[in-house]
Amino acid sequence: MSVPPTGAIIAGKINRIIECFNQAGAFTERTARNTEELGIRKSLIFNRLVNQGVLVEVSQQRYFLHRENLAVYQVNRRKRVIIAMLFIFIIIVITSLLSR
Repeated sequence: MSVPPTGAIIAGKINRIIECFNQAGAFTERTARNTEELGIRKSLIFNRLVNQGVLVEVSQQRYFLHRENLAVYQVNRRKRVIIAMLFIFIIIVITSLLSR
């Protein structure tokens, strides 16, 4: 049995949280929702999105999705993935060359 990569699990959870806010139309202070309404647990991943400004907390534990910050977050996330893949590729090439 293979174990799914941890990065994929985290990305899936991030996408699920974002999709819950999208479906609820929670994009402003007026349309903000609490986590219970959306069926979301306040996890480490949720808190990271709040700290990154992707989710903005308003009164009474209500949050909304800040679309501009989400776009910046997604660009940075893609950059990190590309850098990690490039790093792994370089390690594989160096290892291959050294093992000859």
